[in-house]
Formats: sequence, C-alpha cells, structure tokens
Amino acid sequence: MSKSIFEISAEALELTKLILEASGEITPAIELALAINTNDAMTKIDSYQSIMERCKIESEYWDERKKECDRMKRAYETVEKKLKDNIKYFMVTTNVDRLEGFYSGFSMSQSPGALVIDDLDLIPEDYKVETITYEPNKPNLKAALLGGKTIPGAHIEYGQTLRKITVKKGIENK
Repeated sequence: MSKSIFEISAEALELTKLILEASGEITPAIELALAINTNDAMTKIDSYQSIMERCKIESEYWDERKKECDRMKRAYETVEKKLKDNIKYFMVTTNVDRLEGFYSGFSMSQSPGALVIDDLDLIPEDYKVETITYEPNKPNLKAALLGGKTIPGAHIEYGQTLRKITVKKGIENK
C-alpha cells in the first residue's frame, strides 16, 4: 500500500530519532528502514511531479476552453443584439410600435434617456464630484521595509518557493 507524504515524513523523523537514541549508530535494521523510506520518498516525489504536470496541462486546457466559451458567449450576444436591432429597424421604418408573431411579439416605447458625457471639461463644477483615491507605492514601500524601516500597515511576508528540478538519482536536500 502506498504511503502518504506525511507518513513518509513521519517515518523519516522517527528514523532520525532512532539514530540519535543510538548515539549516531546506524544499525542494519535502521539502514534498511532508511533505504525503504528513501525509496518511498523518491517514488512519492515522482508521483507528485507527474500529477502536478497533469494538473498544469488540465488547467491550460480548461483555460483555453474558458476562452472559447467566452468567444461563443460574445458571438451569441452579438447575434442577439443584431436581431434586436433588426426588429427595431423594422418597427421604426414601418412605423409600428407593436409586432406579434404566432407565439411571441415585441413592443417598442420611448426610453427614459441615457446620459452621455460629450466633454467633461465643459460641464459646470456644480455637476461634478471630486474624488480622491490613495494607492500604496508598492516598490518604495517594499524597498523601505527590506531596508529595515518599520512602516505601520505594511510588512514583508516571507514564504518558500517550490521549483521543479531534474535529478539523476536520489533525493537532493538543501
């Protein structure tokens, strides 16, 4: 039965504990257990990498499908708008405000009107609202924080980055 990466990690820690308890002596039993644990870890690492590659491929596939779905959505919206415009054109040119088919129909009425701003500079100040927004200057903030400065409301968060590597043989620890 395949072990989880957490079980393999726990076994590695237990083996380290056994070696410490044996004052650094690696008995044949511990050596065999280390070899099995190393083999389990290498197998699990290869499995994880394989699954991660498949997940990336699937993610890219679904991203492309999303783009295709978005294109189809826009195409259908364009067709719907064109058909609607055609009906409006027909109604205006034939001077009718109601059309009926066998099962559906259309009616047209005057809209309440939509505001169009032609030139913001020509609009009197009474009809304008001043808005002020503040955005953090991220490069300067980061540089100051990395330089040792304490700035309220911001901090540097450190993490670990996982990079794929190619190994010829064994487990590489850094």
